Amino acid sequence: MGKKRTLFLCFLILCQLSFGQTKKYPTNYFSFPIKRDIALSGNFAEFRSNHFHSGVDLRIGERIGEGIYAPQEGEVVRIKIQAWGGGKNLYIRHPNGYTTVYMHIDRFAPKIEAFVRKYQYRNKTYEFDLTLNDKLFVEKGELIAFAGNTGSSGGPHLHYEIRNSITEKTINPMHFGFYVEDKIKPNIVSIVVSPDNKEVKKQFDTIEVSNKITLGIIAYDRSKNSTAKNGVYSYELYIDNITFWRMKIDEFSFSFTRYANACLDAYQYNKTGKKYITCQQLPNNKFSPFETYLNNGVIEIDSSEVKKVEYVLKDFNNNTTNFVFYIKGNGKRIMEVPKTKGKMLYWNKDNVIKEKDIEVFVPKGALYEDSPVYFSSFNKDGKTFYDIRGTKIPLHNNMTIKISVPQNIKQKNKLVITKNEGKKASSIGGKIEYEDIVAKTKNFGLFSLSLDTIAPKINVISNKEENSSIKLNIKQEKIKIKITDNLSGISSYNAYINSNWVLMEYDGKTSTLSYNVDTKELFQKENELKLVVLDEVRNKSELNIKVIMP
Repeated sequence: MGKKRTLFLCFLILCQLSFGQTKKYPTNYFSFPIKRDIALSGNFAEFRSNHFHSGVDLRIGERIGEGIYAPQEGEVVRIKIQAWGGGKNLYIRHPNGYTTVYMHIDRFAPKIEAFVRKYQYRNKTYEFDLTLNDKLFVEKGELIAFAGNTGSSGGPHLHYEIRNSITEKTINPMHFGFYVEDKIKPNIVSIVVSPDNKEVKKQFDTIEVSNKITLGIIAYDRSKNSTAKNGVYSYELYIDNITFWRMKIDEFSFSFTRYANACLDAYQYNKTGKKYITCQQLPNNKFSPFETYLNNGVIEIDSSEVKKVEYVLKDFNNNTTNFVFYIKGNGKRIMEVPKTKGKMLYWNKDNVIKEKDIEVFVPKGALYEDSPVYFSSFNKDGKTFYDIRGTKIPLHNNMTIKISVPQNIKQKNKLVITKNEGKKASSIGGKIEYEDIVAKTKNFGLFSLSLDTIAPKINVISNKEENSSIKLNIKQEKIKIKITDNLSGISSYNAYINSNWVLMEYDGKTSTLSYNVDTKELFQKENELKLVVLDEVRNKSELNIKVIMP
């Protein structure tokens, strides 16, 4: 194995030195990582909340435990475990210059699981992000993990990526020779004209429009063996048979993924909440695969002039949808009307809003275009609320909110800034700086100061007896405990059995800690389980309970 590993590393270095000189991808190198027909529940680069989807989602029959196999020989170079996001993540670097990535894993194969568990116990942590110094070598076809539902997953599946090992750009895995049986054309849900707010209803309609408009589209794609409404691979927009706008993403850098927000029609999103992909090139959209033609995607049309508009949508198998309609100028000049009387914030400048006891700093580059903001404050139930209303599309970078702390507040260390939506308040955190509290956020909204003096709640789910004990049955494999916090959020959790730290896995979406029953740790008939949970402002809860073995 030592000689083979040395040859592997040498070959890897040679590949990496020459990598990136071509867009041709190897189509016969990687095998498929699961042993079933390919069925997709998520396409590459489709629009997700604040990002482009960085891989493909592979269906696994709606059940946890599907085996994942190394598609080629390689070395495990990174392992990441988190309560949210990708959950349990595995990264394998291969000798041809690519790295494959697997997310939402339920558990790793024994060799990798043993390494992970040893690291977690040595560092007394469930969550970590580790780049391996001593690599774990895997053979092609070797079992590496089991697919699951960890992290922010909405159901059991495997998120699969292929990345350039040097640039770390993520690439559409379908370019590597995987075949999905698919004869279904993309489907157009809606086409809208902004700012006229007119929806195109059917093929060959003629829509009267103002002198300067943009177009937005909502569409999805389906494939065989999947009911999912996935993203469309390729969009093209033609005006009078001339290419006006094109969108197709085959690879991207993660530094650009948040520019997904800049590709949405802000007017429609702010007005209706619907996510139309716009043909307009916003000034602070730096994502190069979006090619915009003629006046940055703004269509100009004279009074009574008629233009032919055609959308052409394709999936990866080249199934094509064509949709044609016409626009006719009505002579109105809507886009030239001032947008607002509110304070204008500029995308290419630092912006400061300062009113009474609050200061808001929106840095250069945080906005995708110049945008108005309205500010007001009011008192309700003895609390001051700060209403900062701007675009509903999240900012690209954080803005900073600084609020003066009222002198009558004694427990400053329990103070957070909250964002309020209806009756719900969620913490954006806060750090005390002299007489102020400072927090960062990427969203405008309604803010206030709140004290968090309530400790997290701990609720035993598994087999709790009336005498404050957990009685295990002979087949029981897990102990489950739910931990929740009312405001600032869970900061840390540590469990001990008979005074020794033990591993509990935390699932953020269900707020559940799980302990895998281990007779080496539960070695007595009656064992003492202690759980200590802290929230972000150091409120502490503690559970002490007996675990009775069968």
